Amino acid sequence: MTETIRISASWPACLAAGLLGACSTLPRDGGRSDLDALLAGRTPAVATATEIDDVSLHALLAEPLDAEAAVAVAWRTSPRVRMALAELGLAAADLFESGRPRNPALSAGRLRGSDGTTTVGISAMLGDLLSLPARAGIGHRHWQAAVARAAQTLVDEAAATRAAWYRYVAAVQIAELREAVSEAAQLSAGLAQRFHDTGNISALQLAREQAAASLARTEAARARSERFAARMALAERLGLAGRTNAWRTPARLPLPPAQDPALDDVLAQAEAQRPDLQAARTLLDASEDALALARRFAWLGEVEFGWEREHEDGRRRSGPHLSLQLPLFQQGQSQRTRARAWLELARGQVALLQLQLQQEVRTALARLGTQRQIIDTYREALLPQREAIVAREQERYNFMLIGAFALIQARQQEYDAYQAYLESIRDYWLQRVELARVAGGRLPGDDLPAGEAPALDDILRPSAGHGHHHH
Repeated sequence: MTETIRISASWPACLAAGLLGACSTLPRDGGRSDLDALLAGRTPAVATATEIDDVSLHALLAEPLDAEAAVAVAWRTSPRVRMALAELGLAAADLFESGRPRNPALSAGRLRGSDGTTTVGISAMLGDLLSLPARAGIGHRHWQAAVARAAQTLVDEAAATRAAWYRYVAAVQIAELREAVSEAAQLSAGLAQRFHDTGNISALQLAREQAAASLARTEAARARSERFAARMALAERLGLAGRTNAWRTPARLPLPPAQDPALDDVLAQAEAQRPDLQAARTLLDASEDALALARRFAWLGEVEFGWEREHEDGRRRSGPHLSLQLPLFQQGQSQRTRARAWLELARGQVALLQLQLQQEVRTALARLGTQRQIIDTYREALLPQREAIVAREQERYNFMLIGAFALIQARQQEYDAYQAYLESIRDYWLQRVELARVAGGRLPGDDLPAGEAPALDDILRPSAGHGHHHH
């Protein structure tokens, strides 16, 4: 009987592996705790983000969803998050295999004849056992890289959810404003029709008012369509599309924080926290270890050892068995060349990500600063100017120096400025979400908005009451 002993998942395998390294085990909870440790404070916890039933979901959606609550809902309902965690499970299987030797091979045979000869053997690969500790270490680094890649997926998904939230809340406010403008334009057109019927205005003035009303209707319809599309986009990110429509958000956008983060702080945060850069660095370490392993063992080839037992004519014989692959035509050149190529690729990937990080952070922060300047221009200059124009036109109308249509036109221009102001606030938050994403998570001050954007009632009240919304 030939018995070649090979380390495997059985207790003799783990005992032998304990002398060389350690038998790897599957990561607990599928790696979710590793993800939470890596992303602490940057996204909601993944370990507790289990599937949610409809009753619990409706309770969770009872209150308006702010941006962070929207991300927390997505963690429990979004198919994208489920897919990211499932891919992490594939990496967990690779980790397990990397720290375990291949199962031993059992062989048996019987030669036919008058006497009969029976052989039984069990064998293992020597190179497999000798390289086990190094392979386990490389496998662990690949696991760390897989966790970092999953973390990057979650950071990207959180950013996309926050962006969809800001787009939807802005679309709600803009649609509400355009509806009010459309109603005002229809009233103006109706008034113009009466004035024309009594001979007080020309056909040209009537046509202008009617065209303005038609344009206002189309803009209101477009705003409603964009609001619906933004809601569907957010529902899809939340994993709620087709499941429930019983959710809502706050009615107003938050205003930007008092100040933006400094460039050096964001760059340092990105260098330390960016998950895809961490994954690339970890793979670089794994590639260096893999090259060292190839240099050490690539020449060894397949070395099989074991134990054989033979039974013939009532006699039993046993002894060790060794099979050595002779390195005549290959001495590990291909393995070493491949390992060096993977190492160069890993180095290039780290260098490329570092360059991209610099470019993305600097560009996003510059755009954020530009958007803040636009908001300040609207708040400190254009909106007060439009309010002042409406106030002066109101005075001229009261003294019968202008007609009602000139006053209405000035008011509509003021509403257009407010819409652009709301859009600039939305665009600021979209740029801030992108900056946070390229920095690897959240930014200082994300939880400290400076109030809320003006509501429709604030915009529609007389100009004298507008000023306090600009601070």
